Amino acid sequence: MLYFSLSSLAGGIIIAFVRGTKFALAMSVVIPLMMCFMGKIFMGIRNAAIAKSLALKDLGGKTEEIMANIKVVVSFAREKKELEKFEKSASNLMNKSMAVERGVGIMLGSIRFFVFGIYAIAFFIGGVFIKQKVHNWYHDMPYNTSIVLTVVMSMITGLMNSM
Repeated sequence: MLYFSLSSLAGGIIIAFVRGTKFALAMSVVIPLMMCFMGKIFMGIRNAAIAKSLALKDLGGKTEEIMANIKVVVSFAREKKELEKFEKSASNLMNKSMAVERGVGIMLGSIRFFVFGIYAIAFFIGGVFIKQKVHNWYHDMPYNTSIVLTVVMSMITGLMNSM
């Protein structure tokens, strides 16, 4: 899996730089920004998932303790207090789970936002290159739509397969 990801990333970037060097360089400006943002979101989700895991472990331990205590204290009518402790732990776990799910939703939405944003920026820059008739040394002619599409698709394919 790692070899596939790295080879598709390298292949996509190499094809993009061979077909349209200037355009690929213009598109490459966005890549570090995207990677930094995605790393930051990933770290936040990881921390939330760790907190959820700890809360789940805490709830599991409390469940066993509460069930044992309920069996012992039935005669003293204290099961209501034990059930309140359990409900508090369960609501804590539910809040942490919802935070993790919210983070995953934000991450997926952000990924889509960045992908479509990269498409928009790439096609805008490609349109500028076509309109200004920027020379492409590989084809020995100005940029056209096929070169722009090839570069955009190879960059996006390489980046998406590496994630």
